[in-house]
Amino acid sequence: MFANTEIRELATKLELTILAVKIEKSEKQLRAKELKAISLDELSVQEVFEKRLDLEEIENSEFKEQLSQTFNEVVSNLHEEPKSEQV
Repeated sequence: MFANTEIRELATKLELTILAVKIEKSEKQLRAKELKAISLDELSVQEVFEKRLDLEEIENSEFKEQLSQTFNEVVSNLHEEPKSEQV
């Protein structure tokens, strides 16, 4: 049995949500079709946030849109190069 399979089974039993499990290359090739998994490094930060946000039961669409907009602003600010101070 693969270690990742054991981890997934234990998480299911304990009702845990796994954000990511690093899959060995050979296991990934053998079970890619079965797992239908997407690696986090294949997604942008915004895509990960949106996928996670979709799992939440937020009925207010305006609030959900505001969350997305605020998140995108924060990410954008983090990616900006620091402005050099002029003397």
